[in-house]
Amino acid sequence: ISIASNDIILDGAGHTVSGDNWNDLEGNSGVYVSQPVTGFVIKNFNVEGFHNGIKAYGTQSGTITGNTVSSPDTIAINAYGARALKITDNTISNSHTGILMYNVNGNKECSGDGSFVVSGNNVGTMGSAGMRSLNANGICFSNNTLESYFSIEFDSKDVIIKNNQITGSGNGYDIGSSSILSMTDNTSNNNLYNGFRFTDS
Repeated sequence: ISIASNDIILDGAGHTVSGDNWNDLEGNSGVYVSQPVTGFVIKNFNVEGFHNGIKAYGTQSGTITGNTVSSPDTIAINAYGARALKITDNTISNSHTGILMYNVNGNKECSGDGSFVVSGNNVGTMGSAGMRSLNANGICFSNNTLESYFSIEFDSKDVIIKNNQITGSGNGYDIGSSSILSMTDNTSNNNLYNGFRFTDS
C-alpha cells in the first residue's frame, strides 16, 4: 500500500497486510509513504513480512499509530528523512530492528507543531535494536516499553528521553556520539550487560 497524497487517513481496521521480503537496495514495504507527503495517518494495521513493515520516506508530518508489525530479519517501522512524525502505541515483534530513524527532525519538544514523538510503543525481543536513531535532531522518546536495546548514535542532537522502560536486553540505553537535551525517569532492569552506556556523548 502506498500513500502519495496529503491528508490521507488509512485505517486498517485490524486487517492484515502480508508479503515476502524483497531485500534489494531499499527493500519493499507493507505500507509506504513518500516525500513530501504531509498530514497522513496509518493506523490499526497488522503488517507481516516485507523488508520494511511501515516506511515513511522524506515525509513532512504524519502519524503511525496502533499498528501491530512483525517483519522477520528486517525493520518493523522505518522513518528515513522524516520530520514532525508521531510514532505511537504500536506493537512490534519478531523483527531485526523495531523502529529505525535516520536523519529525522523534531522541535526539541514532546508535543506541538513540528514535534517528532515516539511514544507508547511496545517493542519485544528484536534481533538488533528495539529503537535505533541515527543523525536525529530534536526528537522525543517517551513512555515506550522495550525488551531490546535503545540506541542513539551518529551525531544525534537535542534528544529527549523520558519515562521509558527496558527489560531483559543485552544493553539497555546505548548513547554514542550524540547530545541529549534531557533524560529523566527511565528504567533499565535485568539486562545482560549495561543498563545505561554513554560513549563520546
